[in-house]
Amino acid sequence: MNSQNAKKASSLTEDRAPRRPFDRAQGGPESVEGHLSKGRVEERLRAGAARLREADVEAPRLCAEMLMAHLLECDRVALHRCSKDELSMDEAARFEALIARRVAREPVQQIVGHTEFWSLDILCDSSVLIPRPETEVVVETALGILKNRAAPAIADIGTGAGCIAIALATELPGARLYASDISRDALEIAARNLAAHGLTQRVQLFEGDLAEPFLRRGLAGELDAIVCNPPYVAESDKPALQPEVREHEPELALYGGRDGLRVVARLLAETGPLLKPAGHLIIEIAQGQAHAVRELAEKSAGGPSTNALRQTQAFGSEAQARRGHEQRRMAQGRPEIGRMGGWRVVRTIADPAGIERVLLIQKEKP
Repeated sequence: MNSQNAKKASSLTEDRAPRRPFDRAQGGPESVEGHLSKGRVEERLRAGAARLREADVEAPRLCAEMLMAHLLECDRVALHRCSKDELSMDEAARFEALIARRVAREPVQQIVGHTEFWSLDILCDSSVLIPRPETEVVVETALGILKNRAAPAIADIGTGAGCIAIALATELPGARLYASDISRDALEIAARNLAAHGLTQRVQLFEGDLAEPFLRRGLAGELDAIVCNPPYVAESDKPALQPEVREHEPELALYGGRDGLRVVARLLAETGPLLKPAGHLIIEIAQGQAHAVRELAEKSAGGPSTNALRQTQAFGSEAQARRGHEQRRMAQGRPEIGRMGGWRVVRTIADPAGIERVLLIQKEKP
């Protein structure tokens, strides 16, 4: 897999979400000792960009501007208008600290605490994957098949920061949305994002693994579509990832086993019972995975009725033991899937870079 083009590769997103107008207090505490001088905004930006460039940080000027705008609580348009304003020594020191974090390859989105997705401001931290522009292809694909339905039911499995569910809820006001994650920390971020966009009543959050929380709540056969941006980085690709990703983003949301397909295979094996006949599964994939995922879909049953459906009635230690056994078996390599049919691969959809990024799969009618 080419990790530069995978979703897990670090990318910068412009901070377009407006904050309060530029209105910082002139001056401020001047408790910083040493050689640090105040300096004008533009001077500090140039110096910060130079440090980032020396550290081989991508888009150094843009990054410096994002950090300065964060510091001064303004947008980047206002930042350009105040380029000749003088920073206090305290402000200069805090800007230097932000630059140092970025030099250490902490992602700028985590430093400022948010990013843009689907023209929406999304909170993020180290507990969730940073939403990437290429994931917007998942949203576009879902809208293409659901936009003419009055009240589609949609599940976002592995929601992370909640960006896909929030985008779909924004575009489909009549939709019923459910979003899940195995990480409680991720769900806390998703809940904050839902509240920030006034969607707490529109999107239900579930804690659990893949199909399990939806089956437990009686949603078998109720969904028109499932969207998922699963862990799909092969473990062997870990050394090649950028340090922003390898050292700062959650491994649980990054790695999909030895070949990157472990979670994708489980999606194909377990989620069929959730969908209505002719319902759709929309999966983001890594560069070069399309052929392998097509093969898995063609071999899959679209949902193991003898296992997944049984979980709707058994969630004690016995069910947990079965899931643990399945996870151990899958950790050893690509799972064995019976040739029972159940899925029809509709098409792959490329991202703006021309990479096959999304696989659209349909549940076959009985």
